[in-house]
Amino acid sequence: MEQFNKLLTRLTTYHNLYIIPKLQLSSPPEFSDFGGFLFFTLYCIMQKRRHLYFILIIITIALGLFSRKIDSLPLATGDALYAVMVYLGFRFVFIRKPLYYALLLSIVFCFIIEFLQLVQSPLLIEARNHSLLRLVLGQGFLWSDLIAYSIGAFVCYLLDKKFIFSKK
Repeated sequence: MEQFNKLLTRLTTYHNLYIIPKLQLSSPPEFSDFGGFLFFTLYCIMQKRRHLYFILIIITIALGLFSRKIDSLPLATGDALYAVMVYLGFRFVFIRKPLYYALLLSIVFCFIIEFLQLVQSPLLIEARNHSLLRLVLGQGFLWSDLIAYSIGAFVCYLLDKKFIFSKK
């Protein structure tokens, strides 16, 4: 029971600011009720900075979409932001793995997506006609995209190492 109360204290404390009042419960909430599920979900999201990665993913998606609207920005900016979003996504999912794990996965993922653009199967052609899938799968292979993906993922890795991961 003491461990459960410590968990609730950790859950309700965020950088020493109280988000919701501390609760002292005599028994852990059942996951069948909404309150127990909510506490469990909040704990999972807040654990190990997952919430920060999620917010950064949303911001990166918005910046990436916005970068396509500005003509003065090079197209590589959007590709680098795509790699940043993929890196942050892998950090969100594999939070307990080392940083280089997300870096390698994000570069491999981006390279696979880019090389898939060389494949002209009917299924992929049809998928690229859909506006959302076109953003994910891309339209045409460019060697410069591979460089932009590598730079975007590596810069995000360095920023993560310096500012996010170091605050553990």
